[in-house]
This record gives sequence, structure tokens and C-alpha cells, in this order.
Amino acid sequence: MFKITTPTVLAAALTLCAAAPSFAWGWGWGGNKYEVAARDAHLNREIAMDRGYLGGNYGQLRHEDAVIRNQERRDLCRNGGYLTYGQTRRLNAEETMVQRQINRDHFRNW
Repeated sequence: MFKITTPTVLAAALTLCAAAPSFAWGWGWGGNKYEVAARDAHLNREIAMDRGYLGGNYGQLRHEDAVIRNQERRDLCRNGGYLTYGQTRRLNAEETMVQRQINRDHFRNW
């Protein structure tokens, strides 16, 4: 028969723990990176489309969007390709602030 030893169990556990971040994209909060990326792409398009209506804040908004995108990339690298719940909330809050700035500038300068 097959005998399970402690080193075998430890080796299997270490293998699963090392591979866990690569499986996280579809489970739990790992799928949030797609939500954040989609919101960032939407912001990018909206900034580009509203360029003439942003009252001279185009460069500032592009910079803020780039800072959010770079922070997302750093967070993804730190966590093996997924975002934690707290990181997702922070990135969404920052994107919401930029969206509100776009809306304010757009309707103020219409």
C-alpha cells in the first residue's frame, strides 16, 4: 500500500502554497483586478474624449490617472497578480475622485 509520510505532506503543502497566487485570479478578490482595469480604461477614454472641456486640467487628470495605473501595477506585482480587498477599495476610491473631477470640469466649462 501507499504510505503517506510527514515529508510528503509538507512537500505537497508547500507546493500548493507557492502556487496559490497564480490561482487567485478567479477566486475571492483576485478578480477585482479586471474591475479596476476596466474602470481605469473608461477613465482614460473619458479624459481623452473630454480634452477640450476640462478647463486646462487635462494634463493634471492624465497624470492622476497614470499614478493610479502605476499603483495598480505595483500592487499586482506585490501580490502575485491579484489585488486584495483593501487595495481594490483604495484604487476605486481614487478613480472615483478623478471621475468627479472630470464631471465637475466638463459641466463647468460646457
